[in-house]
Amino acid sequence: MSTSLPKLSTLVKFVLIGILFGIRPASAQILQQCGQESPASVDAGSYRVENNKFDSPQSECISIDTATTNFTVANSSIANATNDSPGAYPSIYQGCHWGTCSSNSVLPLPVSSLASASSSWSTTQPNPAPSTDAWDVAYDLWFNHASMTNTRPDGAELMIWLNHQPFNASPQPNGSPVDTVTLNGISYQVWYRADASPPYIAYEMTEGTASVSNLDLLAIINDATFNRHYIDPSWYLISVEAGFELWNGGAGLATNSFFFNATSGANPGGGGGGTLTSAPLNIWWPTDGSLLSGTQPFKARLENIPLSTYKMFWSVDGGQMNLMSDNSAGGDHKEASVDLTGWTWRDAGDRYGPFSVTFTAQDLSGTTVQQRTITIYVTKSLSSAPLNIWWPTDGSVLSGVQPFKARLENIPLSSYAMYWSVDNGQLNLMTDNTAGGDHKEASVDLSGWTWRDAGSAYGPFSVTFSTKDQAGNPIESKTITIYRAK
Repeated sequence: MSTSLPKLSTLVKFVLIGILFGIRPASAQILQQCGQESPASVDAGSYRVENNKFDSPQSECISIDTATTNFTVANSSIANATNDSPGAYPSIYQGCHWGTCSSNSVLPLPVSSLASASSSWSTTQPNPAPSTDAWDVAYDLWFNHASMTNTRPDGAELMIWLNHQPFNASPQPNGSPVDTVTLNGISYQVWYRADASPPYIAYEMTEGTASVSNLDLLAIINDATFNRHYIDPSWYLISVEAGFELWNGGAGLATNSFFFNATSGANPGGGGGGTLTSAPLNIWWPTDGSLLSGTQPFKARLENIPLSTYKMFWSVDGGQMNLMSDNSAGGDHKEASVDLTGWTWRDAGDRYGPFSVTFTAQDLSGTTVQQRTITIYVTKSLSSAPLNIWWPTDGSVLSGVQPFKARLENIPLSSYAMYWSVDNGQLNLMTDNTAGGDHKEASVDLSGWTWRDAGSAYGPFSVTFSTKDQAGNPIESKTITIYRAK
């Protein structure tokens, strides 16, 4: 017995032919990026993709499908040491990256107002990868004190490593491993570096994977915020990025699909309610072991307890108790502005301290209900230390790639961050370097510095070196003039 199939419409035929032969919509566009081009808008503006090659002179390019969330590392000759920074982080993001924002996103949003945050991500990873390859597959979440910044965020950087090549060897997350934790059935090793700028946090999956589905990012954020106190709930989550940090090679790495979603509302991670004696006493700032300077906002609270039902005090080294006031910015808490400039009575060599800071909660009758103590240190005279520029020298005529070098004299590198900028433009972070003496250093390619012509050379260009303390407060800056040889 035979049956006849219904006739296909012309439109259906066209769609089937398109599927079979890979015909793309007319609006699709394949872009290529090979440097630090502006992030490309993809998936109808929902996300942006950028190559973000920031620390390598070697060739490396990505291809971007602007109609979807797909991008591929087309080629890479990057060859950085695995104990140094990667050369590039080709990535997709939602939110705002250095002032460039995606469309239709709830971000930026304070952590205290994150009701949910999840992501699905499918990747292609060379298997087996070349033996010389060194890369990771990682989310990068950025937190900032304010809702917007055109430079490096000043709150915290939180990475989530899904995999890396080679596994169980370098490269590894920044800082040191501090703990292991299981969240929603996934085991992570937690890494932390307090003296990075901003402080660096990483959750490294103990078993590598090429994809995740509905990964609960908020569970990780809240573990770092409410359990470890690395993140202040008032800080803004300004971007969620996903990509590949490239130390060596990496050609063939690809994002097949990416999705991120967040909702605004009360963050459920602050813990349940309770009595004055049972509610967790959480110290938002300072973090334990932090190195600080200037005036700092001490912040703490009893979780989910109305501010009107208790008082909070801070004290140092068992001394006078100082009343903290109610504050609702970024979530209800108690806060006090504390000037640390006089905290010099204990000397630890390259810093003052250690100082024991105790937060004491009392009920309205004055009975102490809870106490918690942390240790902090105070930097030594950052503002008075000379800022010396080792290279370039003022008035020099240069070419090619140059190592910009500078430092605050006799100040530990971990106590401050240094940036370089040209003609008052973008601040570019410099890294710690001990070759030839402690200093900050950045490799700068001058080949594109042609926007000002002085006849026999390009220029003059004003290069400014700027320093900030760990809280992001400016310390000192110094400007020189250089020229680029023709």
